Amino acid sequence: MVGFGDRVIERRRALGHPLCVGLDPYLERLGWRGWRALERVIRYARAAGLLVLLDAKRGDIAETAAAYAQAYRCKDSPCSVDAITVNPYLGPESFAPFMIEAQHGASGVIVLVRNSNLDSSGYQAVGTAMGPFFAVVAASLATGQARLAGRMTGWSSLGVTVAATHAEDTERIRTALPHALFLVLGYGAQGASAGEAVRGFRRGPAGLEGGVVSSSRPILFPAAFSDAGADSWERQVRSALARAAGELGEAVR
Repeated sequence: MVGFGDRVIERRRALGHPLCVGLDPYLERLGWRGWRALERVIRYARAAGLLVLLDAKRGDIAETAAAYAQAYRCKDSPCSVDAITVNPYLGPESFAPFMIEAQHGASGVIVLVRNSNLDSSGYQAVGTAMGPFFAVVAASLATGQARLAGRMTGWSSLGVTVAATHAEDTERIRTALPHALFLVLGYGAQGASAGEAVRGFRRGPAGLEGGVVSSSRPILFPAAFSDAGADSWERQVRSALARAAGELGEAVR
């Protein structure tokens, strides 16, 4: 089986850009109807041949963590996805079941390490005897990075979040995890440029590579959009999508 890391990098090389479009799940606040909508979106995306990353930020232990891992990775699960984000705050045990599923099922695990919201620094940037807390978490993932190394590209199916708004921290994380995928946050709506977003990427056969850059609100809710109906919204979304893909494509050349 081809690992998630290999699939992400091969897709990046084919497309010419690392854009990952985020779909903010506002309908999830509607109970089971929200979950039904999520299941439908996942089925639609996968049927279209897209890679699906669920930004669920799961973080539990023991049997509960194992159940979460199985729920999002079993092929017959209605919420089966290619990769999922996990919260490491409870320690390595909280994401160990996801690592096991990733090894067996060629899926990906994205661990929260450095995030772009301002409040994240209140915890993630706190100093310890071994450096900032985010650096401690990154260093602890080196073994997992190696366990999920890709056979085709060398890029791991173990990924981490990094903030385009904290470029120096991104470089530090890349030094600790040279082959981990980056899920880059903070591009666009939070002020980071395309160049800043790909700062932690490395030169590959088709330009800079090493992960994906997330963008949600600027694409789903374009600034130029006025409440003029679905057709107008769709045109504006397509325009915003092309603009983001173009900017990131230029940045990785």
